Amino acid sequence: MMPEPDDRLDERLRAALGDLDDAARRQLRPTDVRTVSAAGRRRRTVLAAGTTAFVLLVASGLFSVWFVGPWRAERSAAPGCRPTTATAFLRGDVTAEQRERIGAVLRASPEVSAVHFESRADAYENFKQLYADAPELVDSVRPDTLPESWRFTLACTGDIGAMRQRLALPGVDDVVCACDPRRSPGRR
Repeated sequence: MMPEPDDRLDERLRAALGDLDDAARRQLRPTDVRTVSAAGRRRRTVLAAGTTAFVLLVASGLFSVWFVGPWRAERSAAPGCRPTTATAFLRGDVTAEQRERIGAVLRASPEVSAVHFESRADAYENFKQLYADAPELVDSVRPDTLPESWRFTLACTGDIGAMRQRLALPGVDDVVCACDPRRSPGRR
């Protein structure tokens, strides 16, 4: 029996499709093994470079959050800072040299915008005005019981920590800030 015309067409199509399939396979899978290895090496190199770049990007982001973040946050808050007043109370046995050194440190500090020394007599006068409505309390305090102090103004409330460290000097008893009203005296 003789094949019908449709069958010959099918055979030719099968043969042509087989040839195309063989050509496609040869291009997708080169017979030369070195070509495959080089392509694989290129892919591995690109993948390794991409992975390294990603890891470095993540690591630098973590570095900036963990190490640079606190300082950057403190400085980025500067535009919203509020000025505040603070007082460095002096010990009863402070020497004149210690008193002057403390004043010099305050005047040299870039965070400080104003400095004022308050003697025991000045402190007593301020105390009398502050508690004028409590005469028994005023009468119970003598001028020599109040400490001398350096009163100063900080440009930013966030700078009080640095100032407390800077004022950890002989002759300083305590540093108190209006920005930290719950801080108990005696703690530094």
